[in-house]
Amino acid sequence: MSKIRSIADEIRERIKAESEAVPVLEKPAVPVVAKSAAKGKVVSADVSQLKIYEFFEELSAFRMEGTQKIVIRLDPASMKLLKQLKFTRDIDMTKVIVFAFSKFLNENHWLKAHVKELLKKNDNELD
Repeated sequence: MSKIRSIADEIRERIKAESEAVPVLEKPAVPVVAKSAAKGKVVSADVSQLKIYEFFEELSAFRMEGTQKIVIRLDPASMKLLKQLKFTRDIDMTKVIVFAFSKFLNENHWLKAHVKELLKKNDNELD
């Protein structure tokens, strides 16, 4: 029993030493396997620390413009994740949503033109 306990203590010490040695915003290049805290399942094996770092750098560099406010509905899992991001990374939940929508529009640039075309068709039908 003491041998099992000592191995567990060694693992804890290694994890503690590694977490103290690597700051949160350091730019690592080692792949990481993230585990869900509740279920212990592997979330993704192809996410690298570098990709995570770049994502949060891009998110923190994102500047929200505009002052209009809207009310949105989120499913419980999305809300939980937003709250966890707020708690663990001190990232404003609104900023995450605006960032995600902005990224969505940039990746689907055709959407703006499509909406304009639909509005033109509706204007022509009203005339």
